[in-house]
Amino acid sequence: MRDSSCVEVSLSGDAESVFLTLDGQKGIPMQSGDCVRIVRAPERLKLIQPPRKSYFDILRSKLKWGEA
Repeated sequence: MRDSSCVEVSLSGDAESVFLTLDGQKGIPMQSGDCVRIVRAPERLKLIQPPRKSYFDILRSKLKWGEA
């Protein structure tokens, strides 16, 4: 996918209880005819990563893998 790509999703037809959820946040209800367009933002995002935890350690913790 290129930096200039645009992803567009539209809801068509009669659907019940459709929600748009971004990054695990609270869902936004959608209705027939709604359209979501995703493009690259002009700003850059800097992420902070804990130095002693790997990506999989964080994922395991968030998804509660291995817990009874």
